[in-house]
Amino acid sequence: MHFFLFLPELQSAGLELHYISMKNKLLFDRIGSGHIHFIGCGGAGMCCLALIMKELGASVSGSDLKESDNTELLLKSGIPVTIGHSVKNLPSADNDAIIVRSAAVRADNPEFYASNLAGFKSFTRGEFLAVLASGYMRVVSIGGSHGKTSVTAMLVHVLKDAGLRPGFMIGGKVCGWASPAAAGDGDIFVTEADESDGSLTLLRSNIAVVTNIDDDHAWSVGGEDKLYANFAEFGRNSEKVLYLGSKNADSVLSSNPCGIRLDKEREAAKVVHPGWGFFQRSNASLAASAAVQLGMGGDKVLESVVSFPGVERRMSVRYSSVDFVLVEDYAHHPVELSASIGALREKFPDWRLRVVFQPHRQARLEKYIGQFACELRKADEVTVVPVFAAWSEMGPLSSRDLAIKTGKTAKFSDCGWEKLAEKLALESSKREVLAIIGAGDINELIPHLKSALGKICLTHK
Repeated sequence: MHFFLFLPELQSAGLELHYISMKNKLLFDRIGSGHIHFIGCGGAGMCCLALIMKELGASVSGSDLKESDNTELLLKSGIPVTIGHSVKNLPSADNDAIIVRSAAVRADNPEFYASNLAGFKSFTRGEFLAVLASGYMRVVSIGGSHGKTSVTAMLVHVLKDAGLRPGFMIGGKVCGWASPAAAGDGDIFVTEADESDGSLTLLRSNIAVVTNIDDDHAWSVGGEDKLYANFAEFGRNSEKVLYLGSKNADSVLSSNPCGIRLDKEREAAKVVHPGWGFFQRSNASLAASAAVQLGMGGDKVLESVVSFPGVERRMSVRYSSVDFVLVEDYAHHPVELSASIGALREKFPDWRLRVVFQPHRQARLEKYIGQFACELRKADEVTVVPVFAAWSEMGPLSSRDLAIKTGKTAKFSDCGWEKLAEKLALESSKREVLAIIGAGDINELIPHLKSALGKICLTHK
């Protein structure tokens, strides 16, 4: 059985999706004349949607508040991008345009507000993704509180390695890949399913994959009960639900008659990779199991998944010498932070571990400040930098409060990336791992650190 989610408004807006059957595959034949404008195109999911629609032949444009790697990728792909939101960015009223907006774009955004006045049809990112996914023969949606990007990318890697051409949307940059998205050939579509805005409930999947279920993002969907109910609905909207067993996942998904529960310890043991910790091996086993559900041979899949090149900002080594390693990781939840620090301790036993941590979003800091402090105490030394407030949030707690709560091994710094890099480099020592951890703009610290560390190495020589 395949689910089709056609929205009548989409066709009336001028975008026609035509399907033809060829060797039991549905392919996009052509795109109608309607122009598609993406407001907030620099977001990971928005960027992927724009790239896919451009590949399918649609007329596409976008806008965002600031330049980024994603806006640069869109420009290189031939998609016009404007920095800053303005009425002037909108296509002409007679262009029968469709507006797709990021969840971060509010109703009073001047560009979006003007598009409503002009009568353009509009969709959220999640709504448009559901429409796009409905055009494929087989849909695999990866949901979960942690590890979605890695599992999605691993599965796509395995499928591509087998000579298939899946459509896909990956919420991060895969090492060595030119793009995080592709239209594919109309058969398999692999995408992340977002719990942060509840849009995972819009997807109709042949296979739903759930990495884990935690209380992250509960504040943005109406509380923990609603968050867990959304995951349950995500499962009910799927023909099969593949998940790693855990207290929360079992509670939410075990009653689903289409559920396939995997044991984390047993599955992780199947994956042999000297550079991966338990969390990454579990992710790999889940991706491999999804590939098997799609009809691939198990032994070949396990061989393929261990050749996965990795996702940028996921335990990525940025600088190394004989006795010093600089690592960057995307962890921004206490569970992820625990996994990151644990993996580094496992890989570099008896080495000094310094962590620079950037909390991501004010709401997350306030909810988990005690847990963050507990995990950070496992490092030998910690520097906490200002919160990355994704949507310009403000609140009663700050990164300075987190540093104080962590204790004597932690300190707060707001001196800027370049000065912080110089200080961190000067304090470096032999047999040390310096881990830069966070999901915000802390990656901007890396080039300054590499430069500062290089100067110190030259001096030492």
